[in-house]
Amino acid sequence: MTWQSEVTPEEWKQLIKIAEDLSRSHRIKTSLGYEDYAATALKKLWSAKNRPENIEAWLALTITRQFIDRHRRIRARGGQEIHDLDDAEWDRRMFTQAMGSPSAILRLHESVEEVLAVLNDKEKEILIMDAAGYKTAEIAEQLGFGSGRIVATRLSQIKKKIRTRAVGESGRSS
Repeated sequence: MTWQSEVTPEEWKQLIKIAEDLSRSHRIKTSLGYEDYAATALKKLWSAKNRPENIEAWLALTITRQFIDRHRRIRARGGQEIHDLDDAEWDRRMFTQAMGSPSAILRLHESVEEVLAVLNDKEKEILIMDAAGYKTAEIAEQLGFGSGRIVATRLSQIKKKIRTRAVGESGRSS
């Protein structure tokens, strides 16, 4: 029997309210709503092997860490939210993420769209999430992969695929 099965529906309702209140108390503006932070914390709580001694404190710490991680990802992107980026900036960031170096972009003679055309929709989705600053474990969870290691392997394959295409194309134009 798990500790989760011993929690009554009323207690779960109370935990949900606590998580939502804790999430609302953070005044950091992100594209995610307080419900997203609360739901993620509750999901982590639900999957915890052992019951935290002080669930409210555990939720507060977990939610605060989510906000900190999100803030760091936003700062890593120059303070911009993903939804604030225009198409050209998205393309530039995805390409830079795949190539590993901004200087590589200057050496190429074809457009980002042509290079990315070698990727299928799932590969583009993985690359976009990676460029947006998501961790491999988060990408795995969102896209239904078994683990972050699988996503890391896929990212390596995607980047190799793009590099191979980019090198092949730049070789043809010389």
